Amino acid sequence: MKTIKFLGIVNSKILKLTLLVLLSSLILSGCESFNRTIERTSLANLSINPLDKDQYNILEDTQGTGSASGVLGFGIGSCTERAKHQAEYEAIGKIPGADMLIAPRCEIHIISFLFFFKKSTVIVKAKAIQLKTTHQ
Repeated sequence: MKTIKFLGIVNSKILKLTLLVLLSSLILSGCESFNRTIERTSLANLSINPLDKDQYNILEDTQGTGSASGVLGFGIGSCTERAKHQAEYEAIGKIPGADMLIAPRCEIHIISFLFFFKKSTVIVKAKAIQLKTTHQ
């Protein structure tokens, strides 16, 4: 019987089992998560009065999708925020004359592979509004 010595492992069965475990952990280590949120904006530090109904027109429902990714720690922490901003921008851009989104709802899909790669996809659904201009 031949013995193989590789990284201090002498038995070929142990070597095969170790390689199988390492390969399996690389293949099965990715994960995916899903999250839904409703945006709640804090106006604690702003002195903005809420809009009256005569200051805006509700246009219609809209939806936008954005995605961002990060590799090896570059952009991983902020990729969900970047995807969210892209989705909001797309949602506003779909409605001609839209100025803002109200009551946005976010669906967040995150795919990650070990600590090396992360991809976030965000779907924003909201109502678009158009601010009325005041003529004096």
